[in-house]
Amino acid sequence: MAYHYLSGTPLAGIRPRTLHPESNLTVIFCGLAMGMVAIGADAVLPVLDHMGAAFGVDVVVATQIFTIFLIGFGVGQLLLGSMSDQYGRKPTLGLGTVLYIGGCFLCLYAPELDRWLQGVVEGQHGFTILIVGRALQGVGCAAGAVISRAMLRDLYRGNALAAKLAMAIWIFSLAPILAPTIGAVASALGTWQYAVVGQLIYGVIMLAFWFFIPETNGQKNAKALSIRHFWFGTKEVLQHRVARNFLFIAISGMMSLILILGQLPLVMSVNFGAIGSHLALILAAHGVAIFLGQFVNRWLIKHQGARQAALAGSAVMFLPMLVMLVVSVQLPQLVSPLLIGGCFFVFALGHMSLISNCTALALEPFGDKAGLVTALVGFFGTVVTSISTLILTPILAGNLFSWALCLTIISSASLVAMLFVRDYDHPA
Repeated sequence: MAYHYLSGTPLAGIRPRTLHPESNLTVIFCGLAMGMVAIGADAVLPVLDHMGAAFGVDVVVATQIFTIFLIGFGVGQLLLGSMSDQYGRKPTLGLGTVLYIGGCFLCLYAPELDRWLQGVVEGQHGFTILIVGRALQGVGCAAGAVISRAMLRDLYRGNALAAKLAMAIWIFSLAPILAPTIGAVASALGTWQYAVVGQLIYGVIMLAFWFFIPETNGQKNAKALSIRHFWFGTKEVLQHRVARNFLFIAISGMMSLILILGQLPLVMSVNFGAIGSHLALILAAHGVAIFLGQFVNRWLIKHQGARQAALAGSAVMFLPMLVMLVVSVQLPQLVSPLLIGGCFFVFALGHMSLISNCTALALEPFGDKAGLVTALVGFFGTVVTSISTLILTPILAGNLFSWALCLTIISSASLVAMLFVRDYDHPA
């Protein structure tokens, strides 16, 4: 049974005979659903140079493969989050998984489709087909990210919600370890398609698990997809000062992560002339750091509360970015893949603690709008950053100092905001 974290009474709208929220299996599934994002985004990063060569574009253009995925991911969260409020979590998650699998097939067969189209429409279309497939993957992955958090909000509140999110992210952290491993194998074999095959296999497994998950939305909103509902729902969220503050801090945490992932292949290529193996190791270490960081995060939630855990996460994020900035200016001879990997490892120890705890705190007053609130975090955190990354990529051009400066500014803003943000009147 799921209980209110203060009163101990059962949560409204939850039917224990069908949901069995006391089981951790639902939480584990939510973690695996979140992992679709890491598999979809990270598995292809080590083979960006192979993909660029296959479609006749350079690495700078090839980074659009990642950015377009994130734009689809952000837009998908906005649509699928509200859809899950209206039609339920399970059918919307199933739709998203099918879209993700369809995107995998489109990417996998982009060269064959290009050759077929050349007989119909003049010109090269392979890279365009690949971009469309990546956007479709992003939209599909959005279901796993936004609905998994909404499912947990359906079942839990307060520190209980933060603790379950920490457990789900602990499971999720396996995906950022697996994803670059898939990419590294594909890079070593010199065939980027193997990375997409790995993504496809993960999607099929998630679709098989989907048949066994419960529906957790006991308070469906028949008007959740209407423009009026979205407008007034967003206005209500943004007018709630405490929730709004946590919402923006969660968004800033996502912005720093996306800026790292979006620029990392270009930084490695420009500064060290290497993408595949070095990048795969850095991304795998990132997953290990998330895994380790959630042990500390869960302990902090239990003993200090979600807000203090988020504050600790923001401090851990800021320090390695500052170190990388200082070293790039004062000691450029020390700049190496090991330094970047080490800074990213420490950053990853804290960033998911900041994002998950601030998301849980932002969700606190809005049980009936859980899909909308999680969608707002995902949409603004990914779409705004993705568009910024598209603009910044030719400007930063793989320059380590400029990259580190941007990351230091964003992470310092998160830390300062966490130091001064006001908490709810009751223990969160």
